[in-house]
Amino acid sequence: MTFPERIAAIRNELNLSQEKFGELANVSQRTVAFWESGDRMPSHATIAALADRLDVSVDYLLGRSDIRTNKKQSPVRNEELLENIITKVRNLPDPALSRL
Repeated sequence: MTFPERIAAIRNELNLSQEKFGELANVSQRTVAFWESGDRMPSHATIAALADRLDVSVDYLLGRSDIRTNKKQSPVRNEELLENIITKVRNLPDPALSRL
């Protein structure tokens, strides 16, 4: 899918008119129509902001990937995972700990 197809598909998934989608994207209905027709492309900053608002990756929006979202862990989540691993290692029995 191309950017125009992705924008139209996402807008339709959300059951939004071009006008309402434009409000979400902080642009006019006419701008959304231009995007969907392929007559214009948004700026890099607008694409990044759209990806954030729609919870999709920029590559997905641009049609470069079919993977919809970036599965990035938040720093808090990474800290929780690290603490969990450390706790499990500390609770290992001595033979397992010595093998580690």
